[in-house]
Amino acid sequence: MKGGKQPGAGRPLFDGKPEESVLQLLRQAWALGAPDCEAAALAGISPAALSVYLSKHDKISKEKEALLLKPFLSSRNAVLKAISNGDVDAAKWYLERKKKREFSTLQQVEVGEQGQYKDLTDDQLAKIAAGKATPADFLK
Repeated sequence: MKGGKQPGAGRPLFDGKPEESVLQLLRQAWALGAPDCEAAALAGISPAALSVYLSKHDKISKEKEALLLKPFLSSRNAVLKAISNGDVDAAKWYLERKKKREFSTLQQVEVGEQGQYKDLTDDQLAKIAAGKATPADFLK
C-alpha cells in the first residue's frame, strides 16, 4: 500500500498477550467492581488499549457493565441474609435507607418566613436544629 499502513501493521493491541487470558483477568477485576484502570493493570494492558478494545467489542462492553453490578448484588444478598437471620441492626439500617419517611433518623427543620431567624445567633440555631429548643423560645 502506498502512503498507508499495511493491514495488521503496528503494535498488537494487548502487546501480543492472548486475548482470552486478558479477558479472563478483566472479567475477574470487573466482577470485583474494579474500574477500567485497575482492570487494565491486573490484565497487564494499558487503559488506552482497553478503551479501544471495548469500543470495538460491544458484547464485552455489555458484559463488563453486568459484571460491575455483582458486588452490589452480593452486598444486597448479604444484608437480606442478615435480616432473615434476625439481625435487628441490619434490619434497622435497611429500613432507614429504604423507607426514609417512616424510619429515617434524620430530622428536618422547616424554615418559616424568610428572615424570621435572621436575628438568632448560631448557638440558638444549633439548639433548634438539635431539638433542644424551639423557635418560639427565642422569637418573642
